[in-house]
Amino acid sequence: VQEERQRNIAHELVQALDLFTRALVLNPVKNEIAQLGMTIYFLQAAQDAALKKLTREQLQVLKNARHFCSRSGTDADSACADMLELAGQHMFEKGFIAIGNDALQMALVLDKARTQLWSSLGYGFMTIGKFKLAKVAFDKAKESDETFTLSSTVEDLFRRGVDFETKLDEDRATASASWTENRRPNKDERAELAKEVTAKL
Repeated sequence: VQEERQRNIAHELVQALDLFTRALVLNPVKNEIAQLGMTIYFLQAAQDAALKKLTREQLQVLKNARHFCSRSGTDADSACADMLELAGQHMFEKGFIAIGNDALQMALVLDKARTQLWSSLGYGFMTIGKFKLAKVAFDKAKESDETFTLSSTVEDLFRRGVDFETKLDEDRATASASWTENRRPNKDERAELAKEVTAKL
């Protein structure tokens, strides 16, 4: 009976995961991101048969966490940051990088010392071509853990991306206002860089 109940819970959580993912694609709001994270959190616990090991108080904190994710200083901060990180990683895997970044930034409001969050956010920004924002995230990762480093392949790609974005800003400042996107002189370079990011990250 207990095993069947666990299977039913896991099945319902998988359905909820799908529904929240679809809802977020249509309208990425903070509360929905938190609920997606909570669903993944509970799904992992159900798969590990860990739900029955949680105390009633712990379960209540988890249930309340989705309401507290937009502010810090509550007893749900740690659990909420975990859930938001799970939501962010899930949306990355589904290809919705910007929503994943939103989830990670929400988690960082609650816990700025998580190197992994800063690192994931940096990779997320690189994936969508925001290399200067990636630099901020990677610098924060280094601040929280001085041993943090990027692989040489990613470091090279990252540096090229920052240089490219700087060049792009200079082009925008000097280019004629009548230029269209297709006539921008660095269009091919941008496409090549985007292709490399996709292949190497």
